Amino acid sequence: MLNVLLAVDGSDPSMHAAELLAHLPHSGGVANLTVLTVVQRPFIHSNYSTGEVLKKAFERDKNHAETVYQQVSEMFEGADVKLRHVVSDGPVGESIVQEAHNCQANFLVI
Repeated sequence: MLNVLLAVDGSDPSMHAAELLAHLPHSGGVANLTVLTVVQRPFIHSNYSTGEVLKKAFERDKNHAETVYQQVSEMFEGADVKLRHVVSDGPVGESIVQEAHNCQANFLVI
């Protein structure tokens, strides 16, 4: 079984990568597709009001990640894949490498 990690952020290039992956033949049985969205939490030493703004921005970004996942999952309707969504909080590169390790990815699409 093929384990694929697709890292998306909602940008045009990442959505084009998802579309390309969705149109590739998925032969050899069911593939496990992990869709990863990394949401970075900004850290700023601040007062309470600024902290609340940052918290709301982080929540907005997590909601955006869910919206992006729904768009990607629609691309794979009818495909022989099992989808899973992971939202990670941290540095982008490190988060992608860590999730590739966690899901034992055979193939990485960024």
